[in-house]
Amino acid sequence: TEQLVILAVGATVVAMMKRNSKAAMQAKQAAARLIAESQLGTGRSPD
Repeated sequence: TEQLVILAVGATVVAMMKRNSKAAMQAKQAAARLIAESQLGTGRSPD
C-alpha cells in the first residue's frame, strides 16, 4: 500500500509541475515527508 501512496504522490507532483511551480515545490516537500514518515514507521514499528 505504501508504494501505491508514493506513486499517487508522484503523479500529483507531476501534475502540479505542469500547472504551478510553487505548488510543485509544496507537493515535493509533502511527498518527502510522507515517504520519510512511512519509512521510519515501517522500520521502527512493525505491524
